[in-house]
Amino acid sequence: MLGQSQVNLSGGYLSGVLDPDDPQPEDCTMTVAVKADDRATYRNVIPEGSITSSDANVTNPDSAEDTLEVYGTPDMQIVKSVTSTGPYNEDDVITYELEVTNTGDMNLNDVQVIDAGVGAVLGACSPALGATLAPEEIMICSATHTVTAADIAAGEYVNTAIADSDRTDPVSDEETVPLSGGPAISIKKILTSVGPFEVGDTITFSIKVNNVGTVNLSNVLVTEETAGVVIDSCDPVQGSTLAAGEMMTCAASYVVTQDDLDLGTFTNVASADADEVEPVSDDVSLQLAQYPSMAVYKFETSTGIYAVGDTVTFDIVTQNTGNIP
Repeated sequence: MLGQSQVNLSGGYLSGVLDPDDPQPEDCTMTVAVKADDRATYRNVIPEGSITSSDANVTNPDSAEDTLEVYGTPDMQIVKSVTSTGPYNEDDVITYELEVTNTGDMNLNDVQVIDAGVGAVLGACSPALGATLAPEEIMICSATHTVTAADIAAGEYVNTAIADSDRTDPVSDEETVPLSGGPAISIKKILTSVGPFEVGDTITFSIKVNNVGTVNLSNVLVTEETAGVVIDSCDPVQGSTLAAGEMMTCAASYVVTQDDLDLGTFTNVASADADEVEPVSDDVSLQLAQYPSMAVYKFETSTGIYAVGDTVTFDIVTQNTGNIP
């Protein structure tokens, strides 16, 4: 961040310069947009003599400075979904889509994806592995697995995909594909809004419930297990029957509280159930940006010109400029 900018003012008076028609000094507020590429502390200085007037030989006799704290919350999400439909036999191919999203407010560099399932093969990614993802940007990869006799004997194939970057810890998502036939259900919870989030902001989610078995599932229900999260809608509606391969998609939302910011994280759990299966659940965790910051301002409250022995008085104001106590 460069701190050398010239700001031109016209048609007004800075504090301490008297308007002939109004002898009371007025404050002048300048708003300057800044952009930083990384979390850091940036010092801004107005040097002595740098403020000038076009109609009088007036300048600032003292320097002034302030420090800007730039915060960021790097975060990412990976969602692994099956794109093929069973039932599966030995040598059949299960196909997947891996969706990696930058859910934070900073660029993520060197984004990598690993498909850690035994026998899983990672396909092409767009953009390519190692790319930089801007906030809200998505990388999509394909993956495959050829069903083996051991998979059939186990009755299912479990596969975990992992995503990582230079600014985040690794994140993962697991997908289980039943291979034994009969009733089976899966659920995916996906973050659909991007931070940073402040008190009163709404976080939105998508919940995808899929009949991954070979028979109909009746009375399919989705439940939010996290207090304060609201299921806004489902398509088809709650209680519907899902045929094999059919999906129910629900939208959910949550309003951020100060307690959430104080904790620094928010985890949301949703579950799905039907008459023919046991409940299954999935969760989403996200980082909430904490900005601990304070400012101290000192103002002269007496009026010069001063002589030796005169008293100069000041007000000192301390302000919490962050978003947590």
